[in-house]
Amino acid sequence: MEKFTMEFDKKLDEKQVSKSVIEEKITKPKLFSKFESDYAFTWKKFMGAFKQILPVFKKHWFLSLVFFGSIFLQGFAFGIVPIISKVLIESVTAESGHAMFLGVYTSWTSMVWIAVGLLIFMGLSEWILEYAGHRLQNRVEVYLRLKTVESMIRVDMSWYSKNVLGETMSKVMTDSTVAGDMLTNFCINFFYTIIFLFTVITTMFMQDVFLAAIITSVLLVVFIILFLIFILYRRSLITAFNHRLKIDGEMTDRIMNIRLLKSSGTENEEIKIFEDKHENWGKSVDITIGYSAWIAVIASTTALVIPVLSIFLAILYHHVGHGMGITELVPIITSFTISAYMMSNLTQLLPMIFRFATRLSNSMMRLERIISIKSLVQNKPGAITVKDTSINDEIETIEFRDVDFSYPEDDKHLQIIEGLNIKLEKGKSYAFVGESGVGKSTITKMLMRFYDTTKGQVLINGVDIKDYQLTNYLDHVGYVDQEPQIFFGTIMENIRYTNVNATDEEVFAASKSAKFHDFVLSMPDGYETVAGQQGFMLSGGQKQRLVIARMFLKNPSLIVLDEATSALDNVVEKEILASFEALSKGRTTVAIAHRLSTIINYDIIYVIGRNKNVIESGSFNELMKLEGQFAKLYRMGQI
Repeated sequence: MEKFTMEFDKKLDEKQVSKSVIEEKITKPKLFSKFESDYAFTWKKFMGAFKQILPVFKKHWFLSLVFFGSIFLQGFAFGIVPIISKVLIESVTAESGHAMFLGVYTSWTSMVWIAVGLLIFMGLSEWILEYAGHRLQNRVEVYLRLKTVESMIRVDMSWYSKNVLGETMSKVMTDSTVAGDMLTNFCINFFYTIIFLFTVITTMFMQDVFLAAIITSVLLVVFIILFLIFILYRRSLITAFNHRLKIDGEMTDRIMNIRLLKSSGTENEEIKIFEDKHENWGKSVDITIGYSAWIAVIASTTALVIPVLSIFLAILYHHVGHGMGITELVPIITSFTISAYMMSNLTQLLPMIFRFATRLSNSMMRLERIISIKSLVQNKPGAITVKDTSINDEIETIEFRDVDFSYPEDDKHLQIIEGLNIKLEKGKSYAFVGESGVGKSTITKMLMRFYDTTKGQVLINGVDIKDYQLTNYLDHVGYVDQEPQIFFGTIMENIRYTNVNATDEEVFAASKSAKFHDFVLSMPDGYETVAGQQGFMLSGGQKQRLVIARMFLKNPSLIVLDEATSALDNVVEKEILASFEALSKGRTTVAIAHRLSTIINYDIIYVIGRNKNVIESGSFNELMKLEGQFAKLYRMGQI
């Protein structure tokens, strides 16, 4: 069963845990009471799952046709096994050596060949079913993975601040595989069962209406009983599972707060709490085991009793009641015994089919929550390009006009920026400084359109940033943050990421401009060196040089630096700053600063205050003369 995680915000007072908290009432689930759970089966979830997967069937229509066709052939072939067996025995025992089959008197040798042919056909159709089923399963998994990854790539940044990435990726990988597996398993077992039952019941009624009616009625009652018990089993299983999830969450919470336990001296109380909770969980598991045992007993007993019942009824009705001879009776007994045995084995398939349907719908429900995410940052219909507003296809002016901002993931909607009005011109350098938490980085996030303004506009060349094609706008922007973004791949691939069509010579030139080329050549594999995950093989300074080389190759008209050197030591920072200065020449530069050394030569420095707006602006010397907030921050060593 898949893993799920749960967060618990409620903290219990370790000194005053009441017995009512420790003891939880364990009750058996009721059959006809309303049962609500994310893991419970509902037709709405189930049909929603098939609706999501329908495009796969449409795209791979021939593969789907082969898959469902082979299921039909398998069900039909197994369904006629009893009647083939009956005719074969009749032809062998008949004096003439012939028996009626499909309206034609057929010899026993012909029936043997028909039986052999049927076995070969069943084996071939089984191979086709396995092959087509696994291919279709893979197509479904790939489709779901691509849909979820596409949704995660396109969604705005606010979604990532509200979701645990590792947990989400684990769900994507696990649930896409489970969905593909459960879909094929459900289709195979469900449609096979329907076709087989229809075929075998039809042949049974063609042979003997009385025996067929009794056996199918008994099996129908057994199926209904099993179905009802399975509902109780699933509900008890979900209840026990939820019980365990709660215990797991509380155990994690206690271990994460182990210092509180140690300092409070509540180790014994906590151990007693978890002993009681696990005892209660054990009781809920016992209920589940009880239902599971009943299902197993009924299924196995049915598989034994139904064939015996068919033999007994055939003898009682035909031989005792109507005086039928043994020669005539044996073929009927054989056919009905095989039919009854094969049908009774379906009692084991019923819980499996329901389980497949439940797991499929649950997996698809979780994936749908990701696939259906709507990004708060969208392209408008008829969006324009930067070239539409600039002859030189460059970002020439940037203006924040009456901008308010609060993070959409913040339920309290706390204002971070309020009434911001500034204008940035082409070719100049601008820095934003201030105390921690005043919204400096928020400005760069709006420039990158990681977020849209809550109120007001960010104007690019006099046009609202929301009116531009997002990809086209970002083609003109180079972004460097505190943690360089480096993929698992070669250095060449990482530099070329922002300009995939660049030649090797252009990559080399960009690296030279970033003072990175010589270092790369000093490595055994040069530009084919694998940087490692998140640039594991590179130092902090080398990572930033790689990113700077990437920016030189991209050649943007706007450079955004979000505390790009804050993680570097002073020596490396000075070297990187020289590269940044070379990169910024002739370009508009917007920087978030944490050290004075990074912005001392900037054209204009904006000081963001606790009032959520600019409180001072000017060059370094002008701001120092003001003896205001900037000078105060400088003397306090905060910049």
